[in-house]
Amino acid sequence: MTDFTADHTTETTFQVNSRGMTTTPAIEDHIRAQIHQHLERFLKRLTRIEVHLSDENEPHRDTGDDKRCLIEARPAGRDPLVAEHTCGDMYEAIDSAVSKLVRVLEHKLERD
Repeated sequence: MTDFTADHTTETTFQVNSRGMTTTPAIEDHIRAQIHQHLERFLKRLTRIEVHLSDENEPHRDTGDDKRCLIEARPAGRDPLVAEHTCGDMYEAIDSAVSKLVRVLEHKLERD
């Protein structure tokens, strides 16, 4: 589990959890970059973002679509919003889960 904050201007906290795999600094940097690039306009309304990464099969077996990224965004005063993606590449799973979360946040937060 890794915690890091968005920056000094927002109170959004990020947490990265992993199961069945090791989270590398490169993966954490990629998550941070994707969140800043695609979710920045929502950060002031979010108190926490949790990223859950997992290798659904044994880590030493490459069996295809087994890399999973689930992202939970917690808007202030609202229920958490979730997006996830599973595929054969962890970076692609992260990118797709972030893209899905953007659509969820647009739908739920921007209509208010």
